[in-house]
Amino acid sequence: MAKTPKSLYIGNEETCRLIRELAALKGVSLTEAVTIAARNALERERNKATAGSAANPASAAVDSPEIPPS
Repeated sequence: MAKTPKSLYIGNEETCRLIRELAALKGVSLTEAVTIAARNALERERNKATAGSAANPASAAVDSPEIPPS
């Protein structure tokens, strides 16, 4: 297995500012702040993918309307 580099250069000022802010709020290192942000983003994306493949209850209600009470 090829070894991946363990350094990361972030050349975007906004990204640096956001990571520094997150690190300060959480009381963690910049590395840990990047890890937290990446984990949270991946979790959101995975949840979106899962939700997109699940049946949508709202559309199920349209497909099978309620029978009005008699």
